[in-house]
Amino acid sequence: MCWHTHRAFTLIEILIVIAIIAVLLGILLPALAGGREAARKVGCLSNQRQIGMALMFYADAFDEWIPRNAVRVPDVSWAMATRPFLDDRATWEEPVGDWFREAPYFHDPSRAPDDLHQLHYVNNGLRFDKAGRFRGVRNIWRLDRGPFPSTTMYLTAYAEDPNNTYYRRIYTPDATDFDISQTYDLFRRPHVDGNENVIRQLPTRHGTGANVLYLDGHAASRLASELLKIENWMDHDYSDR
Repeated sequence: MCWHTHRAFTLIEILIVIAIIAVLLGILLPALAGGREAARKVGCLSNQRQIGMALMFYADAFDEWIPRNAVRVPDVSWAMATRPFLDDRATWEEPVGDWFREAPYFHDPSRAPDDLHQLHYVNNGLRFDKAGRFRGVRNIWRLDRGPFPSTTMYLTAYAEDPNNTYYRRIYTPDATDFDISQTYDLFRRPHVDGNENVIRQLPTRHGTGANVLYLDGHAASRLASELLKIENWMDHDYSDR
């Protein structure tokens, strides 16, 4: 009769296997997290490209005029101007009335789940002179007045809102889609290059940079250093309007 003996794993061997698994997890988990963020970044870029296409349709329909700063009535915001081209339910006369909750093309997938804002982007409402000095805001503006539309930034990620402080100021019970959309623009120089208490964009939305929509309608990923340069937001139109 032949007896076969089976050697059990020793404690040291089990510990070695556990250590190897831990090392592999340490390598794989960041890669998986990076993959998820890369997918969110692509989703955000797709949103901005859709907005850019809608913006070009709006310009074509209104003799090259597009929205910039929308703080005053009857100035139209970028979100109100573009939504009818992105959603069959929306018109310029009759907003959907959902506070943009059902507007996934305006939602950045990388924004924190507990952030209650429904518009995740801000646009360029800034006006400068030739020396780069801030000279107020642009309201509606003609695209053909900008000589460098492919290099002038128009829209990017909205800054974080810790504890939803600004959300509560904007999304009041009687607020309309029109009221809400008017607040998502850059209308002071510090909103671009100021300190964290003033800045309204998030140049590190996707790690070392963020996605940007340009005045010609194309969108691309850019480093934070580029987003913080005020010259990249200058439209090079030095008129008073």
